[in-house]
Amino acid sequence: MVISLDIQGAFDHLQYNSIRNSLDEINCPPHTIETLKVILTDRKVTIQIAQGLVSWSQHQGCAQDSCTGPMFWNLVANEIISQEWQPNVHLQAFADDFIFVISEPTGAKLKATAQAALTKFQHWTDKHQLKVSTEKSTTILISRLVSGPRVKRDNHIIKRSASLKHLVVIIDNKLNWADHLINMKPKLTHLHQKITRIAGTNWGLNKDLRRRLYKTVAERMILHGAAAWAYPLSARQSRLFNSIQRKFLLNITYSTTPTAALQVIEGIIPLHIKVEQEAAYVRTAKLRKTSNYNNINFNPNNYEDGTTSTKFHPAIFQLEDRISLKKQFLPVPGLNIYTDGSKAGGKTGSAFCVMEEDITKYEWMAQLSPFNTVFQAVLLAMQEACLWARKTNQQIKVWSDNLRQSRASIQLLQLTPRTLLPNKHRKYY
Repeated sequence: MVISLDIQGAFDHLQYNSIRNSLDEINCPPHTIETLKVILTDRKVTIQIAQGLVSWSQHQGCAQDSCTGPMFWNLVANEIISQEWQPNVHLQAFADDFIFVISEPTGAKLKATAQAALTKFQHWTDKHQLKVSTEKSTTILISRLVSGPRVKRDNHIIKRSASLKHLVVIIDNKLNWADHLINMKPKLTHLHQKITRIAGTNWGLNKDLRRRLYKTVAERMILHGAAAWAYPLSARQSRLFNSIQRKFLLNITYSTTPTAALQVIEGIIPLHIKVEQEAAYVRTAKLRKTSNYNNINFNPNNYEDGTTSTKFHPAIFQLEDRISLKKQFLPVPGLNIYTDGSKAGGKTGSAFCVMEEDITKYEWMAQLSPFNTVFQAVLLAMQEACLWARKTNQQIKVWSDNLRQSRASIQLLQLTPRTLLPNKHRKYY
C-alpha cells in the first residue's frame, strides 16, 4: 500500500517554536544557531489601512521560495523522517509531500500497520500544529486483493485511487506506468505545437536551435523519473516513444522520411533507447544499484561515486594548526611528502615523493604545458600530494621549499579546505 499525505499550507503554518526546538537538537556551532534564531525573533507584519499602520507579531510562517524557509521546514520534518519505523514501513518526503510505502502479507496486518504509522504521523503533526489535507491525500493498493483495507486519519477515511501523482510521476496500482505515459503524450503534443508556432520551413528559429530545444526541453521532460518507470520498456512503450519523437524530428528537418532515417540524419538517439540508457545511468550512478542494459550488467562499485559537499563549518577549521611556515629542515618520524615544481628549457613539471625513514614509498610526476607557470606546478604537486595522503590514516607532513607558493596555497586552502578534511593527521611545512 502507498499512502500519499499532503501538509496543508506547510510553510505558512510552520511554527517558530518548532524551528527553535529543532535548531537546539542539531549539531551545529552555537553562533550559527544564534544567527538563525535571530531571524525568527521579533518578527512583525505591518500593513497600511485607512486609520494608519497596523502591526502584529508573527509566530509562524516561512516563505517557501526563500533561502531559509526550506531549510527550516527540513529541520522540523526531519523529526518524523528519522523516527524508527517497522522494517516493512518506509517514509519518503519531498518538501511538504509525504509518502508511506507499507507491505504486509495479509489485509488485516496491512490495515493495522498502516493505522499505526498514521497515528505516529498524526502525533507529529499535532505537536507542530500542522494539518493534513484530506482532499489531497490518497492511497493506492498494489496487490492482488480485490478489496483491500480502508485506512483512516483523524477519523476520516483516506480516499483510494487507482493512481497517484508524486513529483510529476504518476504511480498506478499495477505498476505498468500506463497512466504516466498517457498523461505525458498530451503535454508533449502541446509543447510541440508551441514550437511549431515559432519556427517554420524557412522562417523562425534555425535548425540548430530547434534541435537544441528538443534535446534540452522535450527530451528532459520525457526522461524525468525514467529510473522508476522505464526499467525495462515494453515493445508497446517503445513504439509510443517513436511516435512522440517523430513529431519533433519532422519539426527539425521538415522531411517526410521514415523515423529511423530522421534519427540517423540528425544524429539523435532513438527515444526508447535514450530512455533505457537514462534509467540505467541513474540507477547505477545516482541510486548506486546494479542495473542491466542491452544484456550488460552495470555494478555501481565499478564506478566512482560523486563528490560530496563539505559537511563542516569554516569557523571550526583551524588552518593555522595544520600549516606551518617555520623553516624546519629535518624530517619527522612517519611519512614525509616532498613536493616541488620547476620550469626550465621551455618545459614545466610537477612531482612529489613519499619518504619514510629514507625509504621511497611512492613517487608521482607530471609534465605540464609550456604555458603553465612554476606557481601552478608547485600548487599541482601539493594538490596531488593531498589526494594521495587522503588514502592513509597516519601522521603525514607535506613539505615545500617555496615560501611564496606555500603562503598562496594557504590562501587557497582557506577558500577550499575540503582537501584537508579526510585526514586529520596531515600537517604542512
